[in-house]
Amino acid sequence: MRIRMPKLHSAGDTIVEVMVVLAVLGLAIGISYSTASRSLKNTRAAQDNAEATQLLQSQLETLRYMAPTLATSPGFANLNSGGTFCIDTTAAQATPDNSAIKHTTACKRLGNNGQYEVQITYFAGDNSFELKALWDDVITATKQDSVTFNYRPYN
Repeated sequence: MRIRMPKLHSAGDTIVEVMVVLAVLGLAIGISYSTASRSLKNTRAAQDNAEATQLLQSQLETLRYMAPTLATSPGFANLNSGGTFCIDTTAAQATPDNSAIKHTTACKRLGNNGQYEVQITYFAGDNSFELKALWDDVITATKQDSVTFNYRPYN
């Protein structure tokens, strides 16, 4: 009885072909992961920008509400030197005076996640305000992003 040995030229994949296929699949998965990760970071950055814009819009609307009485408020004279402040929007709706004005140290950790710092600067020379929101950049994690509004009240 003879034992038949399989032929060396039989059909099938060699180890080199399998390794090439695995390398191509790994590359495709790596590119897909990188693209998805970048897309998620860009989405998060857009959400942060939208939330910061909404926060500044709230500050601006409150500032517009307070504008008629703000210039005559005794505490506002202290801010004419270019110092930064923010507005407690809940207190300002109740009483439109300078009691709602908070100094810079009270303007951190605002927003839904507490990641925003709001700075409002008054420029007496042209009677205008600069409203700025700052937060940590989610894409680079080493810089800060910001949104800036400029507002000049009309008399």
